[in-house]
Amino acid sequence: MLYRTLEVTPPVWLVAAICIGSFFNPFAFLVRAVKPAYKTNAPTAFTGMITISCLLTTAGYGYSAWLFASAVLR
Repeated sequence: MLYRTLEVTPPVWLVAAICIGSFFNPFAFLVRAVKPAYKTNAPTAFTGMITISCLLTTAGYGYSAWLFASAVLR
């Protein structure tokens, strides 16, 4: 909604990063709730997936904030 209000068009990679990251971050908590052993000894693939998910989420929301701030300051 803020994209429309500020008339900012997000790049496709940004939308994909936010969608992927926002899905997999809560998914990790669900997996850890179902498999408590993952809290202490998670497989490498799971740890890698969560790391990439966090990076995508941080980059996506961070760049969105940058776009919004630059649109407001124009």
